[in-house]
This record gives sequence, structure tokens and C-alpha cells, in this order.
Amino acid sequence: MSSKIKTTVIVVGIIALVLFLFNSLDLQINNSEAGSIYNESALGAAALPLWFDKIGYQTESYEYRRFDDLDQEINVMISLPSERFDGWQVAEVDAVLRWVEETGATLIIVDDQQNGIFTRLDLTVKAVEGFDPVSTQKPSHGLINPEVTSFDQYQTLAYFERKSPNSQVIVGTEQQPTLLGISRGSGMIYASTNGMLFTNIGLFSESNARLILNLVNRTPAGGTIAFDEVHHGRALPPKAAPVPAKPYSPLVAAMLYSAIVVGLWALFSGRRFGQVVPSKIDLMQRNSSEYVQSMANLFQRGRQAEHMQTHYKTYLKRRIAKPYGINPKLDDQQFIYEVQRYSETIDRNHLAHLLNQLSQPNPSEATILALVSDIDRFIQIWEQQGRV
Repeated sequence: MSSKIKTTVIVVGIIALVLFLFNSLDLQINNSEAGSIYNESALGAAALPLWFDKIGYQTESYEYRRFDDLDQEINVMISLPSERFDGWQVAEVDAVLRWVEETGATLIIVDDQQNGIFTRLDLTVKAVEGFDPVSTQKPSHGLINPEVTSFDQYQTLAYFERKSPNSQVIVGTEQQPTLLGISRGSGMIYASTNGMLFTNIGLFSESNARLILNLVNRTPAGGTIAFDEVHHGRALPPKAAPVPAKPYSPLVAAMLYSAIVVGLWALFSGRRFGQVVPSKIDLMQRNSSEYVQSMANLFQRGRQAEHMQTHYKTYLKRRIAKPYGINPKLDDQQFIYEVQRYSETIDRNHLAHLLNQLSQPNPSEATILALVSDIDRFIQIWEQQGRV
């Protein structure tokens, strides 16, 4: 291939790559949405999932999915107001209310405008007159988990008008409630007109954080809290369209672009290489016991007994937890309880013994090596029994 042709091919390839990556880039159009967990500004909600993660909950962004997909794996759904979304569709309202009723989940729906869910709950959002905000100094209903006795700054420009007395006023007055609790089937719905509570700047207030914890306290430790990003622009296209690929971040796009350009340059200007023939040693598959023994030898040579003990305790809990979707960071007793819920054949006493031994202070190298062998035997027996 001549130099001119190679240059032309590379230039055309680079132009095509630029166009492709430009279309794939997340240009942060949705990242400026107030209430979105991708928005790190004062009115965004990026801090909320980070905070929930830190205090022991699992979080996820509910995006590019339909609400028919909601299941009992999600314990709480939080939907914050969107500036450019025109309301909940009837099918979405039906799906999310059915999910609450059937799974016992919690829905926290926040908006200072009327939407389909509020309408279905016989609630009408009313704006205050003369821009005189509704201010509240303390909750109307006892909030004890954790306790909330007063608010630092609780103000909103909208309140609810109730058509039927099927709700409990939590914040506000009977005439101007701003936060309501509504029992729905086996689940719970919290409706609020105060979106500021859940924003990055709102979480600076301790009373706001305590109030939010009261709303999710039905969720067990390690439960999943999902954030509705569908209504912040990350929605599926109309029916039957394929799910769009998640956009590349600018950093990933730059790395991908560089790698492809270098690859093209090497392809057209470098030498051709055959496929590397793997050696017989590389083809040998290592089993779990070899990994365990090699790690034990490594730690033994470094004389890091306590680090070795911590490593194997983490290894054991992660190995057992993975097939069942259990949080391996649970304390030992709770972890054993959760494992027993999912597995009838696992030797609970043996597992408890291993976790207890792996928690003892100042272990000797001999003790660690014995525990390593015991862990390997325990896992092999558990896997042979089918993990059920």
C-alpha cells in the first residue's frame, strides 16, 4: 500500500472516529437537571446516594428501564422533581403503585407541581399566594427513628390539598401539609412538595438528613434504594426501540480514541505479527486451593499474620455471599443469618466457627495456615452440595 493511500485511510478513519465518539459522549445535558443524582451542583442530588452508601444501604440509578421492571430487589424508590419532564404516564403510575402494594416497598415522590401519582392519590398541589413560603419549625407527626424535634430551615412554595383523609400529615398543618405518609397495600408512599430537602445543599442540614432517614427506616440494613433518573431524561425511547448504550465519559472516550488511533497507525505502518503461542504452563488452569496456598505463602514470607487473617475473612465472606447477592460487609451474626435464609445445606456452625477464628487477635502463622486449609475444605464441600 502506497504512503498516500495509507495517509488517506488514516485521516478518514480519524474523522469517522471523531464523529462516532462525539455522538457517544455524555455532554452532560442531563447532568444539570435539578434533582438528578448526576448533578453535583447545589440543587442536584449527587450527595444523596453517596450518603446512603456510607451508612450501609445499596443504591442504584434507575435509568433506561420501564417501571414494569420494578421488583422486590428494590426496597425504596426516590423520585425527585424534574424541570423539563411533563408528568407521569398512566402506565407508569399503574406499575409503580402496583409495585408498592405487592412488594411492601417505599415510594418517596417529591414534586412542587401536579403529577399523575399525586392525582391518583387524591392530592392536588397548590402554590402559595404572594411567594410567601410555607415555613415549618417542627414536624406534625412524631419522627423518632432518628428523632426529629425541629427543623433548621424548612420552607416550600407549595402544599397539598387533600380530597380524602387517607394520609397522615408528617410536616405542615392539616390545611397546608407539605409531607404526607400514605399506606398503600403492604407498602408506603411519602409525598412531598419540598424538593430542597433532598438536594446537595439540603443535606447540609442535620434535621433534613434525620427526616430523610425516617422516610427510609422501613428498609433493612443493606437494602437497595433506587433513584428515578427516567424522569430526568434517561428514559427509553418509544415502545420496542432498543435500549441506548450508556454514553462514554470524556475520559473514557479520549482513551478509546487514542487507543484506536495508535492501533490504526501500528496496523498500517508497523510489522505484522503472528498470534502468540501460549506455553503449556500458561494453559494450566489453577484451582482455588492453589490460589489460597500461594496467598498464604506470600503473607507468611512477609510475616503479616493479621493482614493475612483479614484477607481470608473477607475472601470467605465474599465467596459465600456472591451467589446469593448478600452484602459481605454485614456483621458476622447478621451475615450467617442471611446465608442460612438462602442455603439449607450450608454448615452454619462450621461457618460461624471459621468467622470467629478469623476474628481472634494476634494469630500465629500456624493458626492461619490451619484456617486456610479449613476454609478451602469448607468451600469445596459447600460447592459440591450445590450452594442451595
